Amino acid sequence: MMCHNQFREWLEIPPCGTLDILLLAKSKFGLNIIDISAKFTQCQVILRSKLKNSSSPDIRQVYQASSTNTNVQYDRYLKPKEVIQEIRAEKVANITYNLTSQSLIIKSLWNEAFPEIVKDWHATIDKLPKNIYNFVTRYLNNTLPTLNNMLLWNKTSSKLCKACSNVQTLQHVVPSCKIHLDEGRYTWRHNSILKHLVEYLWSVKKDLRFYADSKASKIHQL
Repeated sequence: MMCHNQFREWLEIPPCGTLDILLLAKSKFGLNIIDISAKFTQCQVILRSKLKNSSSPDIRQVYQASSTNTNVQYDRYLKPKEVIQEIRAEKVANITYNLTSQSLIIKSLWNEAFPEIVKDWHATIDKLPKNIYNFVTRYLNNTLPTLNNMLLWNKTSSKLCKACSNVQTLQHVVPSCKIHLDEGRYTWRHNSILKHLVEYLWSVKKDLRFYADSKASKIHQL
């Protein structure tokens, strides 16, 4: 529990936010974290294996004599890595079948993202400053302070968007508020990202031609 509390403090994840995504392998957009309880189980598996396969008959007798009660749960593993594989399979199942709002983003990534981009994803977020890194992590498990979440946390009296009076979920904030759409906020964000990408690519190779649905300089209209 203490270890999990440190994770929450590090990534600013509220008490209601799941940590299951953090404990997933990087191939599942997790952080590849092995917590203390899993590491303890791995150590117990190694210990039991050493006792069982010892060249000393006396040590093997210790294994036989202790093959009851709590040790039974460790003896079913053949290798320490099986512990992590089982735990992560349980996390995936919990995210898939038990979580609702907190699983929306991560399940979309599993279903839609090409496996080839996973390595680039982690290489990119590992270079981000702490505040943006935390934002990305909380985005994945839908624990950013939208009004819908703030109401669940008893931090506000209404979950309605102050601009359009619809429920302010994460999906609503990012691309769906009609008022913000009419004000051009989403277009501005879209064009700002394109401009940033173009300026970076232009600095690397100046003879490139860029085509996009933006009127920014150095970009040719589609």
